[in-house]
Amino acid sequence: MRSSSAARLTGARNFIPAPIRINFDLAVPKIKAYYEEALADFSMEDMAHILHYFLKLLDNMEKVDHAAGGEEVTADAEAAS
Repeated sequence: MRSSSAARLTGARNFIPAPIRINFDLAVPKIKAYYEEALADFSMEDMAHILHYFLKLLDNMEKVDHAAGGEEVTADAEAAS
């Protein structure tokens, strides 16, 4: 499920209209630099904890969406499309 989310985000770039894609391409390095600076004092252990809790949050958000009648996209469903 998580790897399919990353694939969706990567593939989504191909559907961005050209003028917006140019701004997107210009923004990515700035966003990356911002987060590198903001996370500079975090240890590898800190980063592992952050990742764990973000993934736990993602799982819980998917459960909430599913319970609310939202469509849950699974890796199997994406592979079939």
